[in-house]
Amino acid sequence: MNRPISLKTEYGDFWKDARSYYICYGGFWKIVWSPYTHGAVLVTILCIGKVLDGTWMITPLAVLPALLGFTLAAYALLLGFGDEAFRKFLARTGRRAEDKDGTDRDSTLMGVSAIFYIL
Repeated sequence: MNRPISLKTEYGDFWKDARSYYICYGGFWKIVWSPYTHGAVLVTILCIGKVLDGTWMITPLAVLPALLGFTLAAYALLLGFGDEAFRKFLARTGRRAEDKDGTDRDSTLMGVSAIFYIL
């Protein structure tokens, strides 16, 4: 029997997933000090004239579909690359793995997925 979908449970799941990716990426300071964040701020400052005259909408509508297709293709190639041993290495059984020194470490696959999620 299917249970009815409620916004509360859907958004609860969404925020849980987003938090997991956020933590896996490195948290707030990792994002703030990321060169990608600095590059985005610099490009925003350089393009402020286009934003103010109202023609900025044309550029994202032309560029974003190709960029999204490129990143999805790169992610698919990464996951499709190699044999079963390579995928097991990336996933490390799909959950947090414990290093030899006893500290928890996120799997490589979760790290790569977090990077693609942030992009």
